Amino acid sequence: MDLATTGIIIGIVAGVVTIGGGAIWIANRFRNHRTPATEETLREIDTKLGRIAEYFDGLPQAPPEIRDPFKQGMEHKEKYEYAEATRLFRQALAQGPTGSQKAALLLLIGNCFLEQSELEEAEGHYKEAEAAAIEADDQEALATTYNNIGEVHRGRGDYDRALESYHKSLKIREEIGDRTGLAPTYNNIGEIHGARGDYDQALEWHHKSLKISEEMGDRAGLAATYNNIGGVYDSRGDYDQALDWYMKSIKITKKIGHKAGLAASYNNIGGIYQERGDLDQALDWYHKSLKIREEIGNRAALATIYNNIGGVYDSRGDYDQALEWFMKGLKMSEQIGDRAGLATTYNNIGGVYACRGDYHQALDFVQRALAMFEQIGAKDKARQVKENIAAIKAKGQKRSKK
Repeated sequence: MDLATTGIIIGIVAGVVTIGGGAIWIANRFRNHRTPATEETLREIDTKLGRIAEYFDGLPQAPPEIRDPFKQGMEHKEKYEYAEATRLFRQALAQGPTGSQKAALLLLIGNCFLEQSELEEAEGHYKEAEAAAIEADDQEALATTYNNIGEVHRGRGDYDRALESYHKSLKIREEIGDRTGLAPTYNNIGEIHGARGDYDQALEWHHKSLKISEEMGDRAGLAATYNNIGGVYDSRGDYDQALDWYMKSIKITKKIGHKAGLAASYNNIGGIYQERGDLDQALDWYHKSLKIREEIGNRAALATIYNNIGGVYDSRGDYDQALEWFMKGLKMSEQIGDRAGLATTYNNIGGVYACRGDYHQALDFVQRALAMFEQIGAKDKARQVKENIAAIKAKGQKRSKK
């Protein structure tokens, strides 16, 4: 791949590319064969295409000692060889780049860590990039940095701080007339509203992004927004509409040839089949996604697919397999400090224990989920989990009276 086709839903537009991965959570009804201990479990949807912004100002035209390692680093980054990419970006950074070039390189290093869900490392480099951008009075670099700091907050499930960062990015892009940067920022703001269950607001922001991508003929941006709009309809339970939008996205993503984008689309299509009760088809799509994600090594994306595969086994009543997959997801979310992912997995594990009749264990995990969702301000998800807690308590009380 060349620099014009990097990232999940990507494309270089005036020095900015967008890339992504990740998940939000929606309700997935237990199947009829399930013990009705809880009414809902949570499934994860990948609507995170078009998330991470990259900025190259001056680097392609820099002196050879800076330009060459930058270009080599990008080649490795596009192959998901993040350690080598980071080494090369640091090599360029050591050659005394200008303020804007320094900010761009620090952003690239931060992005390598973010794409591996190394949130602390990513944030540290973004803070350095912010300082370099302010010193250089480079507003485009600063807007890019705020967008990506928002991604760190979103990775931690801190939606308030994520939204604050996205709006700081948006304000700068509007002031400097950066229409190409507006589209991914609109998408990111829409995703936060979608994660909170405000689907009308989410669609409004995504359609703003769609309009700009259509006007610019940006296929990568279109694919990102098609996927994200599909995620909103998926969350609403309008699966026919969701599938239409996902297929429009996957058609473009295949042309781009980017693995992470395909993995996200495969995951989402698997979710549609799971919702419709076609569990064999769901597993087939999920394992297609899993295979790609294992090659890429994105831990947040792996946590998502582990949870979704666990959900299929849970729906089948194969609780041992379900717990095995959920625990893999839990371990991954713990490693990366993803509070929203932890909340989802706690809820799902609680559902398994409830269906086994172990209401004490079930209540422990589901209450952990509630506390975490409340911390991150995911009110819609917290409401769903409260219903689960009430159902578990009712079942436990009924058993104790027998």
